Amino acid sequence: MAKTLFEWDYSDYPGAKTYPHLFKPIQIGNLMIPNRIKYAATEDNLNGHDGFVTDAGVEYMRQRAIGVVGGLCYMQGVYMDEKRQGQGYIGQAAAWDDKFIPGLKRIADAIHEQKAVAGFQLMDCGRVGAVETDYCHGPSAVPQRLRIFKPVEEMSNADVKQGPAREDGRANPDESPQRSNQRRRRNEVGQRRPYTVVAAGQVVPHLMREQDQQQRERERQAFQQLRRFA
Repeated sequence: MAKTLFEWDYSDYPGAKTYPHLFKPIQIGNLMIPNRIKYAATEDNLNGHDGFVTDAGVEYMRQRAIGVVGGLCYMQGVYMDEKRQGQGYIGQAAAWDDKFIPGLKRIADAIHEQKAVAGFQLMDCGRVGAVETDYCHGPSAVPQRLRIFKPVEEMSNADVKQGPAREDGRANPDESPQRSNQRRRRNEVGQRRPYTVVAAGQVVPHLMREQDQQQRERERQAFQQLRRFA
């Protein structure tokens, strides 16, 4: 039998009369959600560089929870690897260790205080991750075409099963010396690339090479086209 965390009465809500289906309960797994409204995981950049939740992050989610009036309220995506190769943005919360649970619980408690259902997104940004490390990881070494992003370290099946890379740079104990050398060379190449940091938009680090003027012009034109649809 599905569990109902919070009871809601929408009879006095104007929206419930206009959109009755939106305010009908729905069962998801073993939970009964009072309505079909969801606040999706969004990036607020309010957490510490160490991955711990801050007071500002808790209050931000408390205010979001008010708006879903009993529905689903998901905090941002949390990165799951200690090496932070899958971290997608500065100020992202972490969940790769039990030490982060108290902070995440604070957010869940703040959401529950507003009688909403709490959740969060497990996130690994792959080849668009590694905002504060020298390289990211992904299922292949194919890089992003935008030069905002870091060099990609290809993961093997063993890498995926083993998890984040060890401190010595080898992804797992079974990694061959040849693969370790390939990893190290790609990292060194990535570290030698000259970048300029430019603040752009919503606190997104925009990194562009200081060479290849034609490529930079093509990228500038592409951004101009994207802004027309923003």
